[in-house]
Amino acid sequence: MGTQERRQKEKEAMKRLILDTAMDVVHKKGLCYLTIRNLAEQIEYSPSIIYEYFENKELICKELSALICSGLLCALKKVPVRKDPEEYLLNLVRANVDFLNKRPQGIELLTMVCFGPDPSQVPKEFLEAVELYKHALKKCYCKKLKSTEELEEALDVIRSLHVGMLTLSKYQASVTGLKRIGNSLENGIKTLLRGWKN
Repeated sequence: MGTQERRQKEKEAMKRLILDTAMDVVHKKGLCYLTIRNLAEQIEYSPSIIYEYFENKELICKELSALICSGLLCALKKVPVRKDPEEYLLNLVRANVDFLNKRPQGIELLTMVCFGPDPSQVPKEFLEAVELYKHALKKCYCKKLKSTEELEEALDVIRSLHVGMLTLSKYQASVTGLKRIGNSLENGIKTLLRGWKN
């Protein structure tokens, strides 16, 4: 292995260490605890090392969000397409909830980056996941969702239900409570679909 190749591998390893540690900080303590100084302390390097890779916290969050979105997109693509479009949509929701329940830090990151003030920062994997949802919702033949704008507003409502139920499940310790939360989410989406179809 040449010197240049070794340096490249060392840079990639350092970047991976920074991102893994940042994801761990967000997972254990929340996004508010993710600072360059805190991150530097965690990896036992000076903040200047982190600035060599990331200009600011927002760029770290953007990369973390892209990683979450990539994993989420893979999970959604594994959902088999059903003849019943409503069931397919619900299965997408179930896969989404299951994925984010295992990665609670993803909710904060997705909210910050994917729904932040700069649409150009949204990871392409998130946009692909949105397209899966749009396609599924179109197949449900909702009469009240004719325009692209109405479809996107409907997806925002579904996303709001996701985030609300995921937040509830984050603090729910009992299996019964988690099942109730899951049922509430599905019933909420079924109710919305009935309203959009009529």
